[in-house]
Amino acid sequence: MMEALVHREIACLKKSSTFPRDCQQGIFGGPGCYNPTHKAKLSVLQDFPKIYRYIAPQDKNISAGIIWHNDLHTENIFVDINNPSQVTSIIDWQCVPVYPMFLIAHHPSLIEYDGPRVNGFVKPELPKDLDSLDPNAKKNR
Repeated sequence: MMEALVHREIACLKKSSTFPRDCQQGIFGGPGCYNPTHKAKLSVLQDFPKIYRYIAPQDKNISAGIIWHNDLHTENIFVDINNPSQVTSIIDWQCVPVYPMFLIAHHPSLIEYDGPRVNGFVKPELPKDLDSLDPNAKKNR
């Protein structure tokens, strides 16, 4: 898998003399940023296969190629209207890569939580005054 990525990068390098960068790549997008020469990039690409087997994870469970949908969010996941816990379809597969899990796997933004930190698991309890609340107050609790 990684050898294929190296060969792809070398093929791109042979076809292009410039290396456009994604402006969102932190240190690579600012003024005076690192911009490798053709020779330096080719040297790294040729050296990488020599060391890769020593630094890559040996566990086949995380080094095997997997298909990873990297754009899961509520607009790309369809659920059964009568059973919202049942996924019926996932769309937007056109740019889904196959990479080793250790390079690509991450928590989808769909499950990111930005609320208050929860300390351990606490069983939820009904309010003690539940019986005395009017119906609207119960809905808001």
